[in-house]
Amino acid sequence: MISMARRVPSGFVPIAEAYKRRDQSSYNIIAVCTNYLPPAQSRGTDFTMKMSIWDTSCIEAEDIGQEGMMVRLFYKTQSLFPPVENTGDIVILRSLKTKNQGSQWFGLSSFETSWVVISGTSLMDSTCDNFSDIEYREPPGEASASKKCRGPDPTLAELKYAKALLQEKDPSTLRGPPKSTALDVYTVMKESGGNPAPLKQQKYRMLKDLTSPAEHHGHQFVDLFGEICSVYYGSNVIEVKLTDFTEHPLLFDHARSGQEGDEFGYIKKDHPQTCPSGRMTITVNVWDALGNYIRKLDQDGDIKLGMYMRVRNVLIKMNRNGSVLEGHLRDNGNSFGTSISLHHPREAESDQSLKDLLQRRRAYDLEMRAKGLGLKQKDAMPKKRPAETELTDDTRQGMKRGKNAEKRERKRKLQEAKAAKASASGVLTHSASNQHVRCEAIEVPLTSLSTIIEGQFLQRKTPSGNPYRLPFQNCKYKSKVKVVDFFPDNLEDFTAPYRDSDYQALSDYESGDDEPVRLSYAQENPDSVRWEWHFFLMVEDSEKPKNHEGTTTPMILQVAGTDGDYLLNAEACDLRTNPTELAKLRQKLFVLWGDLEEKKLEHNVTGTQLNQPGHAVSSRPFECFVKEFGINARDENGIVLEDEYERMFSMFGTRIC
Repeated sequence: MISMARRVPSGFVPIAEAYKRRDQSSYNIIAVCTNYLPPAQSRGTDFTMKMSIWDTSCIEAEDIGQEGMMVRLFYKTQSLFPPVENTGDIVILRSLKTKNQGSQWFGLSSFETSWVVISGTSLMDSTCDNFSDIEYREPPGEASASKKCRGPDPTLAELKYAKALLQEKDPSTLRGPPKSTALDVYTVMKESGGNPAPLKQQKYRMLKDLTSPAEHHGHQFVDLFGEICSVYYGSNVIEVKLTDFTEHPLLFDHARSGQEGDEFGYIKKDHPQTCPSGRMTITVNVWDALGNYIRKLDQDGDIKLGMYMRVRNVLIKMNRNGSVLEGHLRDNGNSFGTSISLHHPREAESDQSLKDLLQRRRAYDLEMRAKGLGLKQKDAMPKKRPAETELTDDTRQGMKRGKNAEKRERKRKLQEAKAAKASASGVLTHSASNQHVRCEAIEVPLTSLSTIIEGQFLQRKTPSGNPYRLPFQNCKYKSKVKVVDFFPDNLEDFTAPYRDSDYQALSDYESGDDEPVRLSYAQENPDSVRWEWHFFLMVEDSEKPKNHEGTTTPMILQVAGTDGDYLLNAEACDLRTNPTELAKLRQKLFVLWGDLEEKKLEHNVTGTQLNQPGHAVSSRPFECFVKEFGINARDENGIVLEDEYERMFSMFGTRIC
């Protein structure tokens, strides 16, 4: 026997048919309201209201869920909308059309749309054969609203059909009426001229605090805040992977060895995947106009990996396989900036949630570095030794020659080191120096480079008398030197681009966290990088220490960062695009090393050796401060060796006047 609820009254269509009616023709529907949102301001001048409606045809429809079909109504004022008060109310809608947005189809109102709303409770409790005791929901306000939008009273057959629908609808599947949210209260008070309290971020959740959808019947809406790991652009949906560096057992487990790249080639080439290992990343599926908004941000270059995104009102569900949590973000009628906002690390000074996120990120980064792993930063180079950052092949060859010469000289003089120290004590005389290069006014005796390099003070003994050698000392010296070579060969490469660290806003930030970047990235993103001095001077003792024979031992001095600012009395910039600053630099360095640049150019062209008879460089000796320090050594594959160190020297406290 066919159910009364399946015999649709004349002039009406079942929802399953209406859902498929995509030929722009209008139709009428009698249905049960299963969900609704109160009217709200649309992105235009109208107000909009969303509701879900159901009838028995939805039971067998594969593409319609248990809530039925969504309907969107648009009117100029809020008083014109159907006055739905509870889920389970009966709505009779006339002159709807089926439209789509992205991949979603829904019923849409037109200028001819009218409605009737009947209290579902009164219809079920009716004892009159003609339903004269049922309650109609009437709109508040002007009577003209009822005349314009309220449809004709339903016939007896239509009321009997509506009651049969309610009898077949399981009441447990109906949600309760939506409660007034803090935003609703805030908006009402604001529009009424009141002074509401600031909204609190009560919906914000870290990933570790998400609960299983089963506990919320699949209706958990939260605000998320995390770092953008990857973006995949599908035809109907955009997948954004976010991490806040907290773990949840229901998130996808990325390989502990670190996940580099995209196994299936889904991700854009300029968007390498950088998800942290473990269950720390959630996929947020962005639909409808919000997805197009993200596309626009990407096209304009306003969204990049490594930025931080706050997404509001995200529905948390299990994925299709029921194995991991994922988020869904749809257009809620609000402005895009309300649902999606992008943030930079510098905002952490005034944003506690961002500061907490950065601290968790740094803790994770330190943990991965200790394991030789870490996140792959977009357009950022891996950490290198300061002496190798942004160097050309010629520069590295020059440094290699200097280091090999240093080793040979060290071996040759090993036997006479004690005699040299005893006779000369490593002390140089204060002969005439370049008066245009001066040190800070600190009275320190001069020490030869040979003594610094061969320093017997690195030799120590344990309390039991066993000898050992220190890898380096954090010491400072003053010496008189002359420049015999420099690296890189081109002055344009004396500055290097750096991207400020994400952790700069943290109170315990150290400048060593800053990331060197490629020149191509700096040229494409001039506003997101800063420039620092970074070059090397090969220097020798200005005169041979007593009892020393042969050539003196060279030393590679690094000049970097603020030490370069002080030496040159100039701030670093992109010398490739600032010819005036490059000319000033060349003039200052002539004071430091004479015609070394010209001689080096001649050497590169003709092969003439530097400082050979008849081709001596005109550089004059000068006094400078030398700082000794150590860095972790690396093996031939570039892997950091935690227990091995390389001895380094840099110039500081010295200025060209």
